[in-house]
Amino acid sequence: MDKDNEDVVKELKAVNERIEGILTEFQNSREEMNKEKQERELATKRPAELFAVPYKNQSYCRKQGENLIVVLRNIGEVDVEKDVHVKVSFKAYDPDGAPQVEKATTTGLKPKGEISVPFKCPSENCFDPDCEFYIEIDPEKVLKDNRDNYKVRGVCSEKDMKRNLVAAQFPNNSYFELDGNELKVKIENKGSGEAEPTKTVIGFRQDGVKEIVVDTKALEPGEEAIIVIDLTTIIIDGEALNKNKDFSLKIVTDARKNEEKKWEGNHIVYDSYQPEDVPF
Repeated sequence: MDKDNEDVVKELKAVNERIEGILTEFQNSREEMNKEKQERELATKRPAELFAVPYKNQSYCRKQGENLIVVLRNIGEVDVEKDVHVKVSFKAYDPDGAPQVEKATTTGLKPKGEISVPFKCPSENCFDPDCEFYIEIDPEKVLKDNRDNYKVRGVCSEKDMKRNLVAAQFPNNSYFELDGNELKVKIENKGSGEAEPTKTVIGFRQDGVKEIVVDTKALEPGEEAIIVIDLTTIIIDGEALNKNKDFSLKIVTDARKNEEKKWEGNHIVYDSYQPEDVPF
């Protein structure tokens, strides 16, 4: 290869190296910009924060057998980076007793994520009449943002928590709500314990009787479930119900059949519907 060609090759090689250097510098700069952008976005997000979650009725008395269950939720906008401890004390029952402390594996808990931590309840003498307790989350202040919601007071008023499923009234003081031909029934757990999935029986009467059995999901204390029924699927004596026909209603919650094979339940209510007169 003559000298001129060698010089051209060297020059091209140098150009390629400069281009590669520019591309590498551009890529590094781009990555640095993305990193700074992510850090800025992270700085504007709410830090990870753990909150003790009550039932819908605002009770912290979550019992499973002999255990008190503390449910933690990350109410921040970023993942939790460390594990924390949870402390529960039953001061009213045992003022001088040492609180129970359990480690919660919260590392990596995402926003809105939850984790359950069990604690052993004291003897039944604690329920005389009420079993009062205090929950403290992250007593060592491992997480940066420590707020008042890290400490809460709870009371268990009953040794044996019981469900109490009832048909709840709507704002119109009726046990049902009608939207076109859609009939809605509201079931609420007004007890102190969780309710497992159960049955709700709804009976319709209009020159005949038609009963339907509806599965009702598990409900926490204070939680509600809405049952929706298409009236046109209710056939009585060969005719379908609709919003233009009057009918009577019977609702049986937590339903089960007795020895006579009839439906009975925790709560039975009656209501009726009469369509409004259509003006001429």
